Amino acid sequence: MNELNVVRMHVQSVTARLERDITRYYDALYEMERLSLLLFRTQKASRTVIEKWLLKEGFQEDEDGFWQSQPLLEAYRKGKAPKNAISVSWDAAIKNDPLARERMYCLRGIGPFLEEIHNRLAGAAWIYYQDITNTALQYPYIDQSTAIPHDFDWSTYHTWLSVDPEHNPEREVRWTPPSVDYAGEGAILSISIPVYQRDEFQGLWSIDVPMRVLLTNYEIETLLPGQENFILDRDGKIVVHPVIVTAIDKEKGSVFQQDKRALGPDFAELDMIELMEKGQGQLELKNKDGADCIGYYNAIKQIGWSIFAIFPKKSLFEIFTSDMTDAFERIKRGDLSFRIENHTAIDQAQSLINGYNEMARELEAQEAKRRKAENDLKDSEHRLAKAQALAHVGSWELVLPENHLTMSQELYRIVGLPENRAVRPGHILKMVHPEDKEKAQDLFQRAIENEKSLSFEMRIIRPDKEQRWIRNEGEIHYNRAGEVIRIFGATQDITVQKLAEQERNALEKQLRQAQKMEAIGTLAGGVAHDFNNILQAIAGYVELMIADRELSQEHREQMVRVNGAVLRAAELVRRLLTFSRKVEAAFKPLDLNKQILATMRLLERTLPKMISIELDLADELPVIKADPSQLEQILMNLGTNARDAMPDGGKFFISTETVFLAAGDRSINMNLEKGEYVQITITDNGHGMDQETSQHIFEPFFTTKGVGRGTGLGLSTVYGVVRNHGGHIECFSEPGLGTTFKILIPVPTEKLPEEEEVKPASQNIKGGDETIMVVDDDRAVLDVALKMLERNGYEVITAGSGEEAIEIYEKHGNGLDLVIMDLGMPGIGGYKALKKIVKINSKAKVLISSGYSPDGAEVRDKDSLAAGFVGKPYQLADMLRTIRDVLDG
Repeated sequence: MNELNVVRMHVQSVTARLERDITRYYDALYEMERLSLLLFRTQKASRTVIEKWLLKEGFQEDEDGFWQSQPLLEAYRKGKAPKNAISVSWDAAIKNDPLARERMYCLRGIGPFLEEIHNRLAGAAWIYYQDITNTALQYPYIDQSTAIPHDFDWSTYHTWLSVDPEHNPEREVRWTPPSVDYAGEGAILSISIPVYQRDEFQGLWSIDVPMRVLLTNYEIETLLPGQENFILDRDGKIVVHPVIVTAIDKEKGSVFQQDKRALGPDFAELDMIELMEKGQGQLELKNKDGADCIGYYNAIKQIGWSIFAIFPKKSLFEIFTSDMTDAFERIKRGDLSFRIENHTAIDQAQSLINGYNEMARELEAQEAKRRKAENDLKDSEHRLAKAQALAHVGSWELVLPENHLTMSQELYRIVGLPENRAVRPGHILKMVHPEDKEKAQDLFQRAIENEKSLSFEMRIIRPDKEQRWIRNEGEIHYNRAGEVIRIFGATQDITVQKLAEQERNALEKQLRQAQKMEAIGTLAGGVAHDFNNILQAIAGYVELMIADRELSQEHREQMVRVNGAVLRAAELVRRLLTFSRKVEAAFKPLDLNKQILATMRLLERTLPKMISIELDLADELPVIKADPSQLEQILMNLGTNARDAMPDGGKFFISTETVFLAAGDRSINMNLEKGEYVQITITDNGHGMDQETSQHIFEPFFTTKGVGRGTGLGLSTVYGVVRNHGGHIECFSEPGLGTTFKILIPVPTEKLPEEEEVKPASQNIKGGDETIMVVDDDRAVLDVALKMLERNGYEVITAGSGEEAIEIYEKHGNGLDLVIMDLGMPGIGGYKALKKIVKINSKAKVLISSGYSPDGAEVRDKDSLAAGFVGKPYQLADMLRTIRDVLDG
């Protein structure tokens, strides 16, 4: 390589390293500027709070006139101050300045950040902030009395004068000339950035950098005799030079730098501003001894330095002679690729260089032909090894009876052994998984006794303890006597396929479970609908009998007990509908942690005293959209189950956390969208369950409790509530190790609306004289409704289907004040009949009565056409109250 290019590259490399270091200081200043402005905006406090802080920190006037934390100063003097402590320079004369107090309060916690910045800028001396209130803080901590007087005017300091509005209207980062650091760092440079708030100057951040630290990376290799490497600043002052030393006068507090004229007359004439603008270039000039010199320079504009590498021109002849000698030595050693670069600064050198390079090219071409044959063979072997690596297939050969095993490079990788290590079949046999060893030996033995090939799969445990699945295929060769002499084989690593198969089987199992639960839910919903109709008939007739004045007191009491049984049956049906997700939740914004804490008060009264309740609730849990009463029902049901699992006492543990499901998570296959979720984990240390039991716990009427101790609807209700909230629930349990439930509830991505005010239900239960049409396919329900309504003064018309209801409405619609419609009917059903009636008369009042959705899910959507809803089985008072609300509304 041309010697001038080498020197130029060295200069550029040093320049790049210095620019990189300087950029790190700039980045740190920008960070501190932004942080201080943020703290000024966000950490403001009342005078009372600030006064309490000052008292707490022990701010007092010390014997040197400083207003600072006396406990911290004493700790520093004893060598016990915290590593991230900051020292404050604050004249006692301004200790009552409100702005000064506020500024120091806002920056009170900045110590750890400055410590992190200081550690990142290895070698930095001091980091400090100077404020317009004539206060300042500094890191690392320093006893201010050893550096400045208490009444020091910071606006006279050289860093302040470098960036204040008068001297730096551009608001740029500025460097100061070298100065003396009295704390022992010698000559230092200070770099400062102004801080402006609402276009007003507030102060500045500064970093003191010892010159020895900044110049740590300044080192240009001296390649030529007489070469000198040095740095000049934009004013032509010598920053660093191998011979000319920068002098430090500590008494005067100044740094003396020699002028560039000390390098020679030609250097004295250099225009440093012009060089700084050009950035880099080549120079030809005389040094102080009058010798012709050549060199390169590179400018670092941020700090105003130019780096020079200058050497005498005569040194180039020595380099040329050395290059030629080295070139011929390389040929003697067999290196034919070396070429001599041009020596453009030496006359008549090029013809000799061209002759050498031509000779080297010819010799290299002949050598290339010889090597090509070798490379072709190596390429073929390499392609085979590459193909085996891509397919995760290794080849092997077993020679019998010597029992000699040869393996390919990829097979060594598969079994995890060092390449080219001598391996015998016994080594591989030891790696076979204990559960597969007997089977693998049997298959191998039968193959070599009866077959021409072998094929089997097995697991191995490699020396690094990693388990792998492998498939072995082999071709068996025999001699004329029928004896096995050689087996050629291939082994493929099928671990990825096996793991994928296991994952697929697990997902299929989850899917089958989800489909089963969905089918059970559909069946439960249908059963609940029919059962509610039956209960409605029973409840209606019971209420009619109770209202019969001729009924004896004994019989009336019996009917009241029957009515109570009907209500309990209705509650069981409601749980079935919750499981089948037919109960609509009253969703609203909910703080889950608060809900859990509120429910804990109920659980504490429900669970025995020997069961302790422990909570671990995550901070700042996101708000979810949920039904508080249904979530309370989840916690109470699981708490009751835990109580039964711990008859002798134990721990009931609830924790919350935020989790994020990514696209590849297994939970995505559980009908969950990717995104943010709140996870509730509920654990007990009771007797636990086996796998067979845990697979059925969410099914309706499944229970492990004794007869009369449970309905089997508690966990199915929990399952329905969780699914109705768009979430997922899983159970983990082992006999003797307790049970854990993990529940995921999605965090809404949209902004949640404010909770709607719930209006109290009307207490009006009077009758009326209006005309009402009751539509239901159950004759018993119709009969009960007819008697109940007529007894309370209404005129009643009945219809047994949606088609019949439409026909009646088309003829008598103007005379009908209200239609009570069942939705789950054969034929066109109730909903289509409802739409047809509203189409006939847009002002028609229709009241839905359904045994399929006790909370009115069918009529609570945005497109609902019904005026009201009452769920079966209903009580007479509820029906009468709802009828009056609709008619009077």
